[in-house]
Amino acid sequence: MEKAFGVDVSAYQEKIDWDVVAAHQPKVSFAGIRAAVSWGYQDAWFPRNWQEAKRVGILRMAYQVVFPSEDATRQVDNLMKMVGQDIGELPPVLDCELDQGQSPVHISNVILSMAQLVEARTGKRPILYSRALWVNQYMAGATWLGSYDWWLAQYLFTPDEHPGPPLLPTGVTKWLIHQTTSHGPPIGVSSQQMDYDRWNGSEADVLLYAGKTLQPQSLEQRLARLEVEARAHGWNI
Repeated sequence: MEKAFGVDVSAYQEKIDWDVVAAHQPKVSFAGIRAAVSWGYQDAWFPRNWQEAKRVGILRMAYQVVFPSEDATRQVDNLMKMVGQDIGELPPVLDCELDQGQSPVHISNVILSMAQLVEARTGKRPILYSRALWVNQYMAGATWLGSYDWWLAQYLFTPDEHPGPPLLPTGVTKWLIHQTTSHGPPIGVSSQQMDYDRWNGSEADVLLYAGKTLQPQSLEQRLARLEVEARAHGWNI
């Protein structure tokens, strides 16, 4: 089974041509889009990326980089200010990869507090992003890790995608998303490398997770997609 393909982006890519992203093969079924960092930073490109990804029909998840040295409530306030009423088709994501000199107990408590706040405010249990070795070192002893879905990074630092599966943190028995490379050829941008991701399942599984179903395309939808692909390749139709 071909695992559904996705990308994750931030201000580092600057302006993205989302029509090109939508026309890409393999199909980009989902996208992680950075919204915020901690309580004070807001990704300047998030509003455009958020709306453009929605326009072209890519399932979206907003992510926030966690600062374990900062207050959990203020950080979640920042995330919610960015997404507003449109929280995306997929749950928000907490990006957990900074220790800032904090103890594993403190880091785990901040992340859990943020996760619980996000769920209370959105009705969706957030996805946690990290790497297994980081979690094992900086969240050692946390007993609740298996109750969340995980987006795990493990790659080769080359344009080639890691074949997977990703290494699982201690206490976690399954993965949801695998970040397979941080050096993927750019899609819809001219110069920046991109992060590529694979869902642990097909496109239909992504849609099911989002509470949607895969619908057959109408003639009008197929023609519209062909038009997008033509524009992306510079063809006249």
